[in-house]
Amino acid sequence: MKTLAIVPLMLFGTALFLGACSPSGPQSSEPVEPAYNLLNADDAAKFLLNQLDLDPGAQVEVRLYSKILNPSDVIEEDYTGTKNRISGYEWFALIDKVPGAFLPHPMEYVLLDVKTEEMSRMPRQYMPSLNGEPIWPDTASYYEGDDLIYSTIRPVEGQDGLLAFSTERSPLDTNVANINYSEAPRLKKPKKEYPKRHFALFLYNFDDGPIGDDIRENLVLMAEALRLNGYRVLEFVHENSSGERMPFIHLGDKNGYSLFQIRNFIYSHDDENDVNEEILVYYTGQTSKTTVGRREQSYIEILHSYGGEKGQRAPEQRLYAEDLADLLSGLASQHVNVVIDSNHSGGFIDSLLKVKSIESVATSCKADEYSYSGVYDSTADNTPDPYARSAGERGSEFTSGFAKGLMDHMMGKSPTDDPLPGYKLVEIGFNAAIERDAAAISGATHPCAEFRIRE
Repeated sequence: MKTLAIVPLMLFGTALFLGACSPSGPQSSEPVEPAYNLLNADDAAKFLLNQLDLDPGAQVEVRLYSKILNPSDVIEEDYTGTKNRISGYEWFALIDKVPGAFLPHPMEYVLLDVKTEEMSRMPRQYMPSLNGEPIWPDTASYYEGDDLIYSTIRPVEGQDGLLAFSTERSPLDTNVANINYSEAPRLKKPKKEYPKRHFALFLYNFDDGPIGDDIRENLVLMAEALRLNGYRVLEFVHENSSGERMPFIHLGDKNGYSLFQIRNFIYSHDDENDVNEEILVYYTGQTSKTTVGRREQSYIEILHSYGGEKGQRAPEQRLYAEDLADLLSGLASQHVNVVIDSNHSGGFIDSLLKVKSIESVATSCKADEYSYSGVYDSTADNTPDPYARSAGERGSEFTSGFAKGLMDHMMGKSPTDDPLPGYKLVEIGFNAAIERDAAAISGATHPCAEFRIRE
C-alpha cells in the first residue's frame, strides 16, 4: 500500500455524489421516489460520519455508494456469498479498515435507512456486489472513484478542509524485514552432473476487484524480469475452449483443472535427469488464515473442493501451505525457490522448508500481516514512496520492487550470460523489494526470507 500517511478527509459536497453523469457500475432495481429524510447524499454522509465514531488514529477509508438502494435490492459479499436483502430505501457505505491491503481483509458494510435513520453495521472480509454485479469491479473504480467520504490516509481537499494529525511510526524501522539463513537439512549434491535448466512457474487465483490490476501487473512484471534473467516462464492452457496459453496457472478455476496442470508439470520434472534444474515458483493473489487445532495455517483460496494430495482431510475450498509443499515435493530438482506475495504469506514458510529441495522462501509479509497494493505514494509519516507510480512502479509494493531489482541486475549484461541460481535471484529481488516497499518502510508489514545454508 503506498500510503500509510494519516490525513483524514471529509468530503461533504453534494457535487461529489450527484454529478451530471451517472456513475458506472451496478444499478438499483427501480427508480427511487421515497419522500423521507436522508434523500441527499451530503446529508447521508454527514449523518454517517457523525454516527460511525471512527478512530482518527486508525487507517480507514469510508465510501458511500452514490445511489439509494431500493426494496428487494441485494448486497452480497464476494466469495462467501453472504447476502443482505434490502427491505426499505437505504444508503450503502463501506468502511475499509486496511486500505490498500490485498483481499481478504477487515471491512464493514453499513446500511442506513433513509426514513428511520437506523444504521446497521456488518463485519465483512470481501468486496460487495449489488444485484449480482460488483460495486467496485476494478482498481480504478475503487481508488479513483468519487464516492470516498472519509480517509485517514490520503490528503484529498474537501469542503471542510483537512484535519491532519501526526504518527509516531518510524519511516525506517530497523525491523523492516526478516532475513534468516537456516541450518535445516537439505539434499546432498548429486555425484553425477546433469543438465542445468532454468524454469519459472507462476500461480495466482483471483484478478478482479480493487487489487485485480496489481495481481495482473505482478504476473507480467515477474515474467519480464525472469525472462530477462534467462529463465523460461512456463505457459499453460488458460482457456480450454480456445486453447489459449498463458504464462501462469489460474487457481481460481471451479473444477480443479489448475491442480491437474501443476501435477502434470511436476510429473514432467520428476526424474533423475531433472535434479539440477533451477525452478522458481511465484504465487500472487488472495490468501487467508485459519486455526486448525491449536495451529494457525495460511491457505490459498480456491473455488473447488480439495482434501489434500492424499485425501487426508474433509474437502474444502482451501489449498493449505502444507498442500503446496506436498505438491512441490514431487519435483526432482534440488534447487526449488519460492516467492509469495499475498496476505499472511509468512505462514507458508515453515511448511515449505520441510521440503529438502526448497532452497529459499521469500514472502511479502509475516503470517499475521497483509500485503499491499502499490496504489498509494506516501508512507505513514508522509515520506514519499521510494518507488512510486510516477517512477514507473506497477503492481504491488513487494513485487514491483522485487521485479525491479531483477531487471536492474541485468542492466548492461547480455541475455546469453549464464542465469544465476534461483536462490541468488531471490536474494537480489528480496533486497530490492524491501528498499522500495512503502508498506514495509512504514512498518505496516515485514517481508520475510529464509535461505538454507548450503552444504
